[in-house]
Amino acid sequence: MELLTLQGQPASILGLAGQQSMDAATVLLAFEAGINYFFFYNLESENFLGGLQSLLLTKREQVLVATGSENRDIQSLRNYLDSVRHRLDVEQLDVFFIEYVSPADDMTQVQVLLDELRLWKDSGVVRYVGVTTHNRAIALEMIERHQCDVLMHRYNMAHRQAE
Repeated sequence: MELLTLQGQPASILGLAGQQSMDAATVLLAFEAGINYFFFYNLESENFLGGLQSLLLTKREQVLVATGSENRDIQSLRNYLDSVRHRLDVEQLDVFFIEYVSPADDMTQVQVLLDELRLWKDSGVVRYVGVTTHNRAIALEMIERHQCDVLMHRYNMAHRQAE
């Protein structure tokens, strides 16, 4: 599945992830350089979120906003979703991830969370359901069972087995 902005533009190959020490102006600079995918793990990256909120005021339809949570409690996920939407002053997020799904997780509970995210998608609050994992077996299961629209799997110079 190709990730598209609300205007139908594909996600940029590179994205920008929020960090606490990031300057708010970095978000606009990244957008002007062609990056349209912005990700953050939580609401602690205040400067990043401020820059993203400013960008969304005029460019919302050209930007993909992605976040998620490691929390396995539905009410906590709902609260986080509401907090993000309020903080960024948006009705809809593009991608919401159930983060760091691992073999230690209760997969029944993970399925309950994925079902909840699909309800969010059906209601239009989220456009894409995502999962992040460092475990290849779980990644393959998510793909084979069509459990998510977006899979973020660990891949870098030190972890090239995913190839």
